[in-house]
Amino acid sequence: MPYCTKKIIIDIEQTSLMQVLNKMAVTKFKAHRATCLNNGNVNIDGGLNDVRAVLSDQVDLIKFCCRYTRDAPRVESIISDFVNENPNCKLA
Repeated sequence: MPYCTKKIIIDIEQTSLMQVLNKMAVTKFKAHRATCLNNGNVNIDGGLNDVRAVLSDQVDLIKFCCRYTRDAPRVESIISDFVNENPNCKLA
């Protein structure tokens, strides 16, 4: 799965990682919620497995990967839109 170049840094003093991922899953991918997977990734697209949030060692950083390279520009646009709408997030 190719990684997106855009990442999100969250203000963990104001919100939690899972709150951000749940909000993104619901508002941008029409999922019911974000779901933690056994490999440590988080499904945010309602089970389609086309987009996953990848948790890093850095506690406030969220990376993203796509199943298909062709989806990366669309997902990067979604990431940018989400960050612009959420003051507790910024692009890395």
